[in-house]
Amino acid sequence: MKSILNRQSGVSLVELVIALMLIVLLLPASLGLLTTALSAWKAGISRSEVQQTARFALDSMVRNLRYGDTYMLESNKSITYRNVRPGNQQDYIYRYNVGADHKLYHSGVTPYSTPQPVTGDNIKGGSSIIINANGEPLFTQPNGTDTNYIIITIYAADTATGQTWETASAVVSLPRVLR
Repeated sequence: MKSILNRQSGVSLVELVIALMLIVLLLPASLGLLTTALSAWKAGISRSEVQQTARFALDSMVRNLRYGDTYMLESNKSITYRNVRPGNQQDYIYRYNVGADHKLYHSGVTPYSTPQPVTGDNIKGGSSIIINANGEPLFTQPNGTDTNYIIITIYAADTATGQTWETASAVVSLPRVLR
């Protein structure tokens, strides 16, 4: 019975020191992996926000321009169209601001409404997503004279991370085609 009471249980000082040394050696490697994973996650979020902004801008323009009667390009940064949906026949304009903010605005032709931004600042971060900042044309017509058909090309970029994404779509005037 005496031998059972003399048995010790627990961790010796040598075992404790060896365990602490292993933790000290493995901690920097695990922090490096964590840092790499975090930066990859941030890049993925930025890429997703750039794509989402470009897709939203393109989808909203396509949805509205599809019901336009005639497309009048003022420049490759601005298009005016007449909305011919029943009960809402009004002239609208998409205008890309090449100034400091690089935002796309949609509004009724004056005096109908105040321009509303289609693209803008990233609320989560401090960055903003800009489109066609390098002077790329936003609107083009394939043969230059066909007012029933327009091509929209968006190059979106996140100012903080440099993530970029390009998307394009063609729009045909449904009222003109269905006549």
